[in-house]
Amino acid sequence: PSSSSSSFSLPPPFFLPLLLPSSLFSLLPIPFHLLKTNICSSIKSPSLTEIASQRILGRYIGNLMLDAPFPTMERPRVQLFIGCEQIVFSLPVQTPLPLSVFTHWSLLATLDPPTLLSLHSLLILEQKMVLTSARPALLTSIGEALRSVLFPFSWQCTYIPMCPLAFSNYMQAPVPFIIGVDSQYFNVFEKPSDVCVVDLDTSTITLSNEARSLLTQKPLPSKPLRTLKQDLKMLAAEVADLNPGIGFAVEVTPIESDLSYKTDLEQIDVKIREAFLRFHATILCDYRMCLRPLLCAPSERSRDASLLFDQQQFLEHIPVAEWPFFRHLFDTQLFCVFVEQRSFVHSESTALLL
Repeated sequence: PSSSSSSFSLPPPFFLPLLLPSSLFSLLPIPFHLLKTNICSSIKSPSLTEIASQRILGRYIGNLMLDAPFPTMERPRVQLFIGCEQIVFSLPVQTPLPLSVFTHWSLLATLDPPTLLSLHSLLILEQKMVLTSARPALLTSIGEALRSVLFPFSWQCTYIPMCPLAFSNYMQAPVPFIIGVDSQYFNVFEKPSDVCVVDLDTSTITLSNEARSLLTQKPLPSKPLRTLKQDLKMLAAEVADLNPGIGFAVEVTPIESDLSYKTDLEQIDVKIREAFLRFHATILCDYRMCLRPLLCAPSERSRDASLLFDQQQFLEHIPVAEWPFFRHLFDTQLFCVFVEQRSFVHSESTALLL
């Protein structure tokens, strides 16, 4: 070894940028689900590149979520700016119907009126239903809208908007359900014989033998059904004239879209809900006369629908041809909850409108 001393120095610090995946989770006090998607798209836009490079994006988002004003009755419309992007918050249309954040006109943009009426009949009679589509977002949009148009009834059974493959055994359950799956699912797995399958991409429905006989032997009241069918045909024509497109049913409206166009779609949305509500109000027009008075404190026994509602008295005021449908309806969970909510004080006060 050399006796001469040599010095060894470390190289100067060399830093490489460390890129880590991150996620954004937001909670809003008002259900602006679609606008949240629009906000996230605006944040990713090139106009915010400089903001992101200055490492203040988190503070920028926090200010938007915590400090930005939200619409009120005194100020129903609020405009915000994210960089060069404009975001508009507005209160939903005020109607007596419960607030819904999903579009109902997408039902008529996806399904023809006869198919929609068949689905509605199957839901009221609490049948097993599987929705299929190649677009997962469409499954959620249609599933939520189908449940919403049941008002003043409410779906009480299993509901899975997009069922993962690991939970597909729920289709073997002996109870009613609404389950959404990918359109390729039944190309691999066998369809259960007692399940109705609705293909949202082709607007077709495959009925089980039980459901087919049920619709034949226990049809919905014919006159109100004809009125509802006529209303849906006219509304379907209005939707076709506006031509929103199937993809538009599950996407955010562009900020630069015409405000009157959006207003027209919102009005159609309300008309669809009102058409189904008129149908339910017509077939249940005299139900309050058949509610029995409460003679004891609420208990499991006193909540039995047969004790709260005089079924025979109701049947005496309707045509005999409609008896099979109503006898089946009286045994459903949605009707039992409907009667219970009107016999006892319930937190869902909006359900007491009918």
